[in-house]
Amino acid sequence: LSINNLDINLICEKPKVSKYRNKIIASISKLIDLNKNQINLKGKTVEKLGLIGKEKAIACEVIISVTKYD
Repeated sequence: LSINNLDINLICEKPKVSKYRNKIIASISKLIDLNKNQINLKGKTVEKLGLIGKEKAIACEVIISVTKYD
């Protein structure tokens, strides 16, 4: 099994993801031994709705593309 790429949505009001984007990508890259160019990270807000909007929670969605070798 081989990871082709990661697509990550970090859902929060604060902190702004752009400020930490490169550090997060570098950390994930080291943790799973994946090239930084294969990791996409973007921030998203929920416009002050629910727990995330009230800054009491953070959510994350991740899509991983993999290749299976037989």
